[in-house]
Amino acid sequence: MHDDLHAEHPQFEGPPPMRTVRAALSGSIGAWRWILAVAGLFVGLQALFLLLLVLAHSIPAVFIYSELATDIADGLWTTADHPSDGISHRGLSDAYTDCIVLTAGLSSHTATAIDPLWSALTFPHLGSCEPAVAGVKALSTGGIPAIEGTYGRYWGGFAVLTRPLLALGGIGAVRIAAVLLVGAAVAILLVVARRRIGILPAIALLTPVLVSTNFMTQSTTGFSHLIEFSIALLGGALGFTVGARSSWTIAAGGMVAGALFVFVDFLHNPPIAWMLFVFGAVAVRLESHPSSRRSGAKALIAATVSWLAGYGATWAARWMIGLASGAVAWDELSGKVSRWTSGTDDAIDLPSGPGAATKINAGFWLDVPTALPVALAVLGLLAWAVVTLVRTHDRLAARRMALLAAPALLAIVWLEALSGTPRGMHSSSTVRYPWRPEWSRRAPS
Repeated sequence: MHDDLHAEHPQFEGPPPMRTVRAALSGSIGAWRWILAVAGLFVGLQALFLLLLVLAHSIPAVFIYSELATDIADGLWTTADHPSDGISHRGLSDAYTDCIVLTAGLSSHTATAIDPLWSALTFPHLGSCEPAVAGVKALSTGGIPAIEGTYGRYWGGFAVLTRPLLALGGIGAVRIAAVLLVGAAVAILLVVARRRIGILPAIALLTPVLVSTNFMTQSTTGFSHLIEFSIALLGGALGFTVGARSSWTIAAGGMVAGALFVFVDFLHNPPIAWMLFVFGAVAVRLESHPSSRRSGAKALIAATVSWLAGYGATWAARWMIGLASGAVAWDELSGKVSRWTSGTDDAIDLPSGPGAATKINAGFWLDVPTALPVALAVLGLLAWAVVTLVRTHDRLAARRMALLAAPALLAIVWLEALSGTPRGMHSSSTVRYPWRPEWSRRAPS
């Protein structure tokens, strides 16, 4: 059978089992086998995620809170939840979430017992920055933190990186690693995109987000965003990698990209992760099939739906694991989903209605000094392209342009679908789904 498969599909190299898997994921041996292959890949990813978390939470808590206590004494960690990003008058950094990340797996229970499975499932933490700092000091002196919380509804996959580094070198090691990680992700995306669509389009893709946001300020007071953004960039690289292949392969890649992002996601930057994967897949498909009328549209649909499916299914898997283990209560999950989508909350009441979330995000982005020149340059280039298309009556080019621009609409779709979320923010916060990222100002909720 494997020899027949290799004879029919010589493009699939490697050992016979790998050829079978690759052919299945590409849809070359039938839709049902593709479904089984993707389902197996999805289940394997969830198992891998849980295993990695258990290993990360196996590190004794004493190694981590001892390093954190030293960092507090050295002034590397303060109690400010939302310090200024130093760029704009409304620009804030999300130290709140960093404090959750730094104390992931720390509690009065884990301080006295190594219970990695319980810790991985419940995701204990010491709260926002002020109680977290006090809690670390208490643990380091043999006391009990005044505030302890859990975030069992999140995977918290950043712990795979942060907990070992905290045990070895404290906050400084984590911040350095976050910068190196995002630098590597930027380089990988540029290299992959250059090979597929050329160096100039690759640079044009990343330049706006790098020069018109507070991206560069996040290493010290928002490193959790750098970790998430790194995975978003790597997901974009995956989109460029699978774009030239079949729509079945694009769909499998989208599921993987969405699932990997959920693993580290705190509901901070999903739109940009979604857009990057879809754009990469569509751009490469159009480059490899320049005269096809339907190929680009198929890639757009496959990438859009599969990323969202992988993202949503991995969230659902985490919740199912939490419910089955008792780490999360159903009332908690249903309450959060209701708040995210309906906007009912007793906290700050921001403007609601169609377009409100998009308008708020755009406003905070334009508050960055470099954002307006970048926005004007992009709009000018867009206007020039539209005028050129109208003059030349090039319908094929117009379709290609529309397909390439379509992923940008996913940000608006996401923001408006979850437009209820701004109501749940603290007074010092803004919308937490920054597709530009002018980064989220609040902790996950």
